[in-house]
Formats: sequence, C-alpha cells, structure tokens
Amino acid sequence: RLKRYKEQLVHDPHNDFILYKLGNIYRTIHLYETAISYYTRALKVNPSLAVARSNIAYCYERLGMHDVTNNMRLKIGK
Repeated sequence: RLKRYKEQLVHDPHNDFILYKLGNIYRTIHLYETAISYYTRALKVNPSLAVARSNIAYCYERLGMHDVTNNMRLKIGK
C-alpha cells in the first residue's frame, strides 16, 4: 500500500486522502515524525480534516511531547 500511495501522490500531490492515508501507514509502523509530516500536509490541503489533527496529537503523545499534544487537543475541541 505504501508504494501505491506514494506513486499516486506523485501524480496528485495535493490529494488530502492520500496524504492522510500515508500518515496512517507511518503512524502504524511507529514512524511518528513522518506521519506528522503527512498529516500536516493533508491539513494544509483540507483544514477541516479534524481526524488528521487528532492523529497528530496521538503521534506527539507517542513521541513524549505532551505539551504539544495538549495544545493539539485544545485545537480539536474548538
């Protein structure tokens, strides 16, 4: 799946769905910083993608960055 999504991203670099899915893949394999990068890119394309914000908060939490996690959770609640 990773290879397929990356190939699709080459042809459609602003596809929020593909960016989000890549973030999910990297989150699943515990590459949290890479996941955050893809989720952030997805949010730039589609700022209303709240689930990406939630997943970013989760990744920061797993990285031990609890202050960032708390700030992200506050943004999600707004």
